[in-house]
This record gives sequence, C-alpha cells and structure tokens, in this order.
Amino acid sequence: MSHFLVAGGAGYIGSNFVKYLMDTGPHEVTILDNLSTGRMKTVNSLKERYSSRVFFLKSDLGDPEKLHPYLHKTEIDGVFHFGAFSLVGESQYDPMKYYYNNVSRTLSLLKIILEHEIRYFVFSSSAAVYGIPEKIPITEEAEREPINNYGKTKAMTEEVMEALSGREDFVYASLRYFNVAGTDEDLLVGECHDPETHLIPIAVKAALGLRDHLALFGT
Repeated sequence: MSHFLVAGGAGYIGSNFVKYLMDTGPHEVTILDNLSTGRMKTVNSLKERYSSRVFFLKSDLGDPEKLHPYLHKTEIDGVFHFGAFSLVGESQYDPMKYYYNNVSRTLSLLKIILEHEIRYFVFSSSAAVYGIPEKIPITEEAEREPINNYGKTKAMTEEVMEALSGREDFVYASLRYFNVAGTDEDLLVGECHDPETHLIPIAVKAALGLRDHLALFGT
C-alpha cells in the first residue's frame, strides 16, 4: 500500500486530493498542515470516513524538527505540496509572508524529502505564473511572466524544481490551475473561506443576491 504525504491537506484543494487518493486506490495519506488556513473539521471528516488510512501531522511546512522524526519512522512514497498562501492582493502588501512560506519553507521541505530519499514530488503551482499572456488559450509552453508576488513565488519554486530535475533521485510535476471551484460529489470536502476570496463562489453569491456586487479585475 502506497503512503503519500499531502502538505496543505486540510485546505480546499488538498483535502479534495486526499479524498481522491482514498477513493482510487489502497493508499495511506499523512496530511501535513499547520491549520493557518486549513480546517481541523476537514481533517476529522476525512479520518472518520477513511478510518486508519488517514493520518495527521500538525506542522509548519518544511519544519525539520517535526518532519525528520516522522519520516524516520514512516515510509513515504511521494509528496504532494498544496501548502501555500494564495491571496494575490495579500501577497502585494505582505510579500514577506508569501516568499517565506511559499518559497523558503518549500525549499526546506524539498531538502528534507531528498535527505529521506523520497523521489516523487507534485507541486501545486498556479496559472498566475503566466501573468498577462500574449495569446489565449494559454499553452503549457507559454512564458512565465508573473505580475504579482503570489505568482512570482510559484514561478521561483518551479525554477528550483527544474534545477533539481537533473538529479536521478528527483521526479516532479507542476500543476498550474486557474479558478478552482466546487465540491466533491459526496459533499465531504469543499470550499469554506471566511471571508470568501475565490472568484466563482463570489460570482454565485452575487447572482443569488447574497452580496451586492462582484468586482472583477482583468478579463
């Protein structure tokens, strides 16, 4: 049975991915999350549904004091990294928070997993790495030209992974999504932001008259 570490697994995308792993194979998952934006209620729902196959480690991303002891006793087959701050506006007025967590702590995580000979790493990146694209639709080969600090942190991390890709003991994939929305079909995990910051839920609330306007930046 494969055992995966899912950083940020108590958050929206991370928890949906944990559920996907549980539903598609005989996997075990350790959720790594400091609960700064993730929810313990989500972790408990997953643990209740999947019993002994879901574990939880409360820790900052890339904390050696927490991760080294855990990885010494737990054989991990791969790491999925969803543990990032993701508010574009906030990244502009508090860049240190974003570069420290999204870049520096991710580098610490990479260093730790390489020391423990964990070969496979999947990174939750963002379409924000493209900035303002020259043409639509955007292809994977489009240039990375981020225009905000959030996108820059994602692009910087991708560059680090590309530099590491020459190693025989490191294989990575980078996921660049746009506006993620919705919940799983079982309604076990889904979006729960207070205040809401994601475009599609805000648009739905505006359409239902639950908020007085929708501010849309860009086209």
